[in-house]
Amino acid sequence: MKGIGRRALIGFVVGLAVGLIIGLPVLGWWLFPVKWTDTDPFDLKREHKETYIAMVADSYAISGDLDLA
Repeated sequence: MKGIGRRALIGFVVGLAVGLIIGLPVLGWWLFPVKWTDTDPFDLKREHKETYIAMVADSYAISGDLDLA
């Protein structure tokens, strides 16, 4: 009985490790990747933040409407 419990525990740990190694990339990055939509400017990369600021400034300069910008 002692050997069966140990073998089961080892099998469980190995199965869990293999499942994580294979499952995370396949499910998390290939089949169901995260798609960001309607994010805040805070979450953008630095170069995209700069582009966003330039677009807001251009919109305000053209329209003069702060709410629209």
